[in-house]
Amino acid sequence: MKNLTTAIKVASVFSAKNDVRYYLNGIALTIVNEKIVSVCATDGTSLVVIGIQDTTNLRGAELVIIDNADVATLERAIGKNEEYIKFKLNEVGDLVIDRYTIPVIDGRFPDVKRVIPESKRTVDIDNGISVDTKLLVKLDKTQSIINKSLPKKNSSSMRMKFGSERDSILCEFTVIDPTYEFDQYNVVIMPKRQR
Repeated sequence: MKNLTTAIKVASVFSAKNDVRYYLNGIALTIVNEKIVSVCATDGTSLVVIGIQDTTNLRGAELVIIDNADVATLERAIGKNEEYIKFKLNEVGDLVIDRYTIPVIDGRFPDVKRVIPESKRTVDIDNGISVDTKLLVKLDKTQSIINKSLPKKNSSSMRMKFGSERDSILCEFTVIDPTYEFDQYNVVIMPKRQR
């Protein structure tokens, strides 16, 4: 599987860092047939979904959450041979990759399908949409991580879809490279609540 390390780096930008909801302090991996098909992370105000967007009906899908502290080990375990790595769970539910065993967080990751805005979006934002500007920095960092992983002649682009001032914002990053396996990175930004 190509570009998995890039997907993990992008997801790390959006994972919670010291949240009391411990299952948000890491990245979620969906595994089907010993391959990762989706990488997700959220901090409660923004969410990134990389790969397959809706994994609820995938036969044999297993979701594991890797703690932020173990992400570097995950990247080392994947190494340079991403497309040949098999991802398995051992008898206690930990992730096994070659000679590495990575503990998983016991918890239920949020249903990302409920958070991703519907595809029909209106542009009725006369009152404006308020977002935390720190989230915009995350978007810039995402673009930078993706572009660093691409050959010089290729790049990624971002399209934002807005709804009403109460809706979340969908930011779609598309990679323009036919060899890139994870070519769709969707970031959802929740609106800042007015007091």
